[in-house]
Amino acid sequence: MKMVLVLSHGQATVERGFSINKEEIVENQHVESLVARSIIKDHIQVVKGVANVDITRSVIVSVRGARARYMNDFSMKREQQEKDKKAQKRKAEEDKLSELQINCKQLKTGIAQLTENAK
Repeated sequence: MKMVLVLSHGQATVERGFSINKEEIVENQHVESLVARSIIKDHIQVVKGVANVDITRSVIVSVRGARARYMNDFSMKREQQEKDKKAQKRKAEEDKLSELQINCKQLKTGIAQLTENAK
């Protein structure tokens, strides 16, 4: 019994990290948001409280430009989705065209064989 009680709890830190990550996850949250929240939480823990976080000019400038960066990223993603949709539509049309060309060739060879057999 003494040996069991002496066993190391080396995985306790890892398990605690999993439970902290589980608490941070919000429904429909992107990976970038989760990473950012984790970085912020870690920094607050390092400086020992929110009141001790330094708000510098670069932080203020970054916050002011956050909406513009978000809108830029959003528009780029929307444009990429539209390009992907057009590419899929074009590919489907090309596939249908190649299928019709194959069918046309098969019909022509079938007609040629039937006319030859009729002679």
